[in-house]
Amino acid sequence: MPISYGFVEYTQPMLLSHGITSISDARVYWQRGQLDTWQKLQADGVLKMRASLGLWAYPEASDESQIRALKSFHNTTPNSLLEVDQIKFYMDGILVNTTAAMKEPYKVDWLKLD
Repeated sequence: MPISYGFVEYTQPMLLSHGITSISDARVYWQRGQLDTWQKLQADGVLKMRASLGLWAYPEASDESQIRALKSFHNTTPNSLLEVDQIKFYMDGILVNTTAAMKEPYKVDWLKLD
């Protein structure tokens, strides 16, 4: 199944037409293939604006293995339109990503829904 380029066909041209040349995607679920999609946009030459990505830190994942993976994705290559230079994590406790303190276990883990 080909990647849907809704961003390339609609969003990116609209942003560029208003002079917006840089964006930040602050919640890239890299374990769900979203980083792969961004990298394919760049590899295919269709990314025409700077994009700074914040990779999602999965609360249930091992810190050691996750930090190793996140470091391997880091990319700040000069003149590249795509930068992987942020990590997104919450410390304030949010119900939807199961980080809020609860008196009883969560009934649904929203991070594992596909």
